[in-house]
Amino acid sequence: MAPYIEAGHRVTGSKTKTARKSTAKTPSSDTKAIRDWARTNGHDVSDRGRIPADIMDAYAAAN
Repeated sequence: MAPYIEAGHRVTGSKTKTARKSTAKTPSSDTKAIRDWARTNGHDVSDRGRIPADIMDAYAAAN
């Protein structure tokens, strides 16, 4: 065991990773309503993917 101990190197304490901040997911029924509202009000929004924050803010302000 001595050769392994001599060849090894000391490891310092592990660094803990900070938790990733995640955004709350909007239920799919709400996203459908937001997309419909956005299209009705002249916003350009795709059928899939993330809804831009400015559209989410505008929807929240209107409702």
